[in-house]
Amino acid sequence: MSVTYVTAFHPVRSGLDGYIHKFDEYASLGIPIVLFLEKDCVLPKEYPNVRVIPSTLSMDWIPKEVELPTHRSETKDTRTYLLLMLHKMKYMNEALSYRDWE
Repeated sequence: MSVTYVTAFHPVRSGLDGYIHKFDEYASLGIPIVLFLEKDCVLPKEYPNVRVIPSTLSMDWIPKEVELPTHRSETKDTRTYLLLMLHKMKYMNEALSYRDWE
């Protein structure tokens, strides 16, 4: 049984250049990767072992009643960051359908 890595790139706080450079190192190893990539972003090259899934951070599936904690970092703990954390679980679930089972 093999392992498939799941990751996502969304420019939440800053650009993705540093992340994409590091991603190139991992992708070049040939390990299977499912990458959820912001629809406006582009990888500098294609990788045969990477399945790119166009994605957008969407609040559609999160209940409107969700509120941010009272005690939090005002600059870091934002609705967008919370949204990204919630999407992690969603992406893991979606990645199951993209995994090439042996």
